[in-house]
Amino acid sequence: MNITPMPGSSARLVLALMEEVAAVARADGANIAQDVPSKALAALVGRDRVHFSSITVDRLQGRRLEWQVRNAVVGERGRAHGIATPMNDAMTALLRAVDGQPIPDPTAL
Repeated sequence: MNITPMPGSSARLVLALMEEVAAVARADGANIAQDVPSKALAALVGRDRVHFSSITVDRLQGRRLEWQVRNAVVGERGRAHGIATPMNDAMTALLRAVDGQPIPDPTAL
C-alpha cells in the first residue's frame, strides 16, 4: 500500500471533525481546552509512522464500522445542545453508506 503524509485538505477536515467533537464534549461538561484539537492533530501528523483510524482498519478488514458511537453521537449530542455539527453529520452519512458494503476493486474502476 502506498501511503503519503496527510495533505492539507485532509488535515483541515480532520481538524474540523475534532473541533466539533470538542465543542459537543464541552457542552456535555468536559473540560477540554480550545487548543486540544489542533495539538492532537499536530501530534498525529508529526508522527514518523502512518496512523489509521479504527474505522479505517475496520473497513480494510471487512468489519462493520463504528460510526453510530463515534460520529452519529456527536451530531445527536450537538443537536441536543444547539451546536451545529455539519462535518460529523456528513461523515456519518458517508460511513453509513459504505458500512457493510464490499470494498470495490480499484482495478475494475
